[in-house]
Amino acid sequence: MKTELLVGIITVALFIIYFIARRRRRKQNKRPVKPGTVVLHQFLPSPLSLSGSPPCLKLETFLRMAKIPYESRYGLKFSKKGKIPWIELNGEEIADSNFCIRFLRNEFKVDIDCSHLSDEAKGLAHSIQTMLEENTYCVSQCSGRLSFFHYYRFSFVMLPSLLSVAAELLIEKHFKGGGGAEGGGGGRVAVELPAPRDRALFYYRFFSPDYAMYTRMQLFGSFSWPLRYVIFYFIQRRCRGDVWSQGIGRHSEQDVYGIAKRDLLAASAVLGEKKFLFGDKPCLADAVLFAFIACATWNCPQSPFAELTKTKATNLERHAQQMKDLYYPDWDEITEKLKSD
Repeated sequence: MKTELLVGIITVALFIIYFIARRRRRKQNKRPVKPGTVVLHQFLPSPLSLSGSPPCLKLETFLRMAKIPYESRYGLKFSKKGKIPWIELNGEEIADSNFCIRFLRNEFKVDIDCSHLSDEAKGLAHSIQTMLEENTYCVSQCSGRLSFFHYYRFSFVMLPSLLSVAAELLIEKHFKGGGGAEGGGGGRVAVELPAPRDRALFYYRFFSPDYAMYTRMQLFGSFSWPLRYVIFYFIQRRCRGDVWSQGIGRHSEQDVYGIAKRDLLAASAVLGEKKFLFGDKPCLADAVLFAFIACATWNCPQSPFAELTKTKATNLERHAQQMKDLYYPDWDEITEKLKSD
C-alpha cells in the first residue's frame, strides 16, 4: 500500500512538473524575431564545448559558414518529429539537421561546397559525412536518445526540464502506449543522432565501466544516492535496448571503439597536412568532422577518441581548433562564463 501511494505521488508530481515546464518552455520560445532570421532550437552549451550534440554543432556551424542570420533558443523543446536540433523560419518548422541544411541552402541560395569542390571531391565529401554521421557517431553515440544529458551541468534551472523529460517517458510508457513526444508524430522522444547514428560515443558515455559512473554523477549528482542510481538505471536500460536492437550493443567494447577509431583514422588520412579536408577552404564535411571531434574529445577528454587525436590523428585536433578559431570567436567567452557560473 505504501509503495503504491509513493508511486502515485511521484506520478502526480511528474505530471505537474511536466506541464509547468512545458508551459514555461512555450513562453520562453515565443519571443519575436526579425523576419528572415532562423531560430535554431538546440541544447544548452556545456562548460567544455558550445554543444555536446554533434548535430546541433554541425547545424550551427553551417549557419555561421553560410552567414545566415540566426538566433539560438536553448532548451528541451522538441520538434513535431520529436527531434533536436530543429529550426524555424518565418513560421515554418524543419527538423533533422540534414533536412534543415538542405532547406536553408534552397531558401537562402547558398552552397558552401559548390564554389571550390569538383564533382569527385563532392562525392568524397559526402562519403566522409555519411561515414561520420551514420557510423562513427553511432558507434560513439549509438541511438543518441537522451545522451544529451551528459553535456549539461545539473542545476536548478535544468531540473524542471530533466524531470519533465522523465515525465514524458513515464507518460509514454504507461499512458500513451509508446506514443510520441510533445507535438510529435507518434514516435518516441528522439535526440539526434537517431539510430543508427553515432554508436560509439553514446556507447562510451553510457556503457563504459569508467565513464558510465562519471555520466551518472554528471546527470544526477545532485540527487540523493538511491534516486541517482535508480534514475540512471532506467535510462541506461532503455539505451541498452536501443543499442542491442541497432546491433552495436552485441559487440565487445573494444570492437565498438575499434570501428570508430578506423573511421577517424580514415578521415585523418584524407585530411593529411591540409588546412581543411579539401584544401584551404572548408566545406560541409569539415563542419561535420569538427562537430564530432569537438563533442567526442573536448566533452570527453578521457575517451579513446580523445586519446586517438593526441597520438595517431593529431591533425584532427588541429582541424577542429582551426574551425573553432575561424567560426567561433565567442567560443571561449561562452564556455568560460559557464565554468564560472
